[in-house]
Amino acid sequence: MWHLISETYKRWRHTRGYGVHSPFAYSLVKEVVRPGRKYGHYGYEEIDNSLERTSLPHSRREARTLLRLAAFLDVKSAFLPNDDRTSPFRTALHAANSRMAVTSALSAASDCQLICSTADYIPLDTLSKLLREPGRIIALRDAPEGWRDRLFDTLDEGLMLYGRHNILLISRPGMQKVSYSISI
Repeated sequence: MWHLISETYKRWRHTRGYGVHSPFAYSLVKEVVRPGRKYGHYGYEEIDNSLERTSLPHSRREARTLLRLAAFLDVKSAFLPNDDRTSPFRTALHAANSRMAVTSALSAASDCQLICSTADYIPLDTLSKLLREPGRIIALRDAPEGWRDRLFDTLDEGLMLYGRHNILLISRPGMQKVSYSISI
């Protein structure tokens, strides 16, 4: 019980930037994860228009976060699974950079800077191998139990932000390996 309360408190603090000591991680939290109400992005309306009844729960919030993430990190290429419910996420990536190469071909995922996946769509061993390359970003929704720790162990340098079910890993050369529990 105490562990659950402690983890919830840490997640609340880190989501607001408190206790996040890495300048890069702090900027990421303040500009991507929780930018505040004053921050509006030009792609929000496009995301809202792409939402359908078949969209996953929380799709609007997660798609907007993906838009801010891709814009913040200046992503040039991304992998996104081909699914009828990924429309808002595809829209978010194109809103972040209209020239971004977005692919759904699993064989091309290794050539992408940003890899978005759901559950075990991409096997853990494959994600671990991809994460070893500097500059790689992995956004994983509905991560299976135990994957968070295994992926963090694989990360040599960089940042991991994780929530109850979602994980964001950024392999960043020259950055001490750090991990923060946040609401993503």
